[in-house]
Amino acid sequence: MRTKTNDQELERIAQVMRRWRKLTELTREHIATIAGRSLSTVTRWEDGKVSPQIRDIRVLDEHTPGLVAMLFPSPRRAQRAAAGADGRA
Repeated sequence: MRTKTNDQELERIAQVMRRWRKLTELTREHIATIAGRSLSTVTRWEDGKVSPQIRDIRVLDEHTPGLVAMLFPSPRRAQRAAAGADGRA
């Protein structure tokens, strides 16, 4: 069930994804190829319909750094996100 908090977080993630893509000058097609996802999936991320999985965020950040730092502004949270949800790399 989607809640107001979930919707707000999805929109925040969508805004960060759009801003990161523009800063890196990548196209949605490029991001889809890098992440191994479809163009429609990337579009849904940027439209705030769904959130990228942590694996997607890590792959994109490894290719073009900055996404993890933008999504998780706290250094501690950024480290945890970069290491994966279970804390392992």
